[in-house]
Amino acid sequence: MKSASEDGGACWRQWYRTHSANLLRLSGPLPTNIRADQLELTILCRYVGALLKHQRVFRYLGKYHSIELRQLQSVLADFERRRHTPTDRD
Repeated sequence: MKSASEDGGACWRQWYRTHSANLLRLSGPLPTNIRADQLELTILCRYVGALLKHQRVFRYLGKYHSIELRQLQSVLADFERRRHTPTDRD
């Protein structure tokens, strides 16, 4: 495996493209009328939801950080509930 200086940054560029593509895939299509903080919250919730689907991550959090795991699950459930509830602005 080459170091970052030997490959001219190709490894970093590949990681960034993959990371960006995964975030876009998780967040779904980008709406045109959303504020930056709403977009960041959506991306964050999608990312945390994807992390919690990994058994090793879920088991680790359940074993060592059970209170935080329950809080994350509560925030994600609230996010999903609000996402499916129509608002007056729609």
